[in-house]
Amino acid sequence: MTEEKTQIAKISDEQIAKMLQGDRPAKPDPDAPSARLPEALYYYILTVLEAAILIGIWGYMLRGAKGALAKTPPETDPVLEQVWWHVKFAVVSTSQGLGDQVLARPWLLGGVMLGALAIFVPRTARSRKRVVYLVSGIIVTSLAVLLVFQFTADFGLSNSRAIY
Repeated sequence: MTEEKTQIAKISDEQIAKMLQGDRPAKPDPDAPSARLPEALYYYILTVLEAAILIGIWGYMLRGAKGALAKTPPETDPVLEQVWWHVKFAVVSTSQGLGDQVLARPWLLGGVMLGALAIFVPRTARSRKRVVYLVSGIIVTSLAVLLVFQFTADFGLSNSRAIY
């Protein structure tokens, strides 16, 4: 036991540094210029996808309450079937709403796709992430405001027709 401790004590600082460093690759510098295409394309696809989902939800909300009503699964169905039905309904309704918006307002998704091209401008990984946060934040905020306006309009319309 004491022999092992004396051997460990004989190791120099350089040897310890080499052992700690090992064969690990060095982390890339986030402020150094980096390849744009792989990282920027990944961010671009994610940004356009999140915008498409929000546009699809808004498009489905524009159908109104009567258009959005659907037959729900019976309560006697197993829980997993009910969950699967709701997941399937969410995907189908979002894609239908996106299709409605692409036909009615093609400039909306086109504008999002053009605006998201700003992600390809920065040269460094750190500045690219900042631009992604900025572009994504602007897109999500503006589409969330559209969703809030639509929800408020639908809620006001339902309250105006209520019988007290």
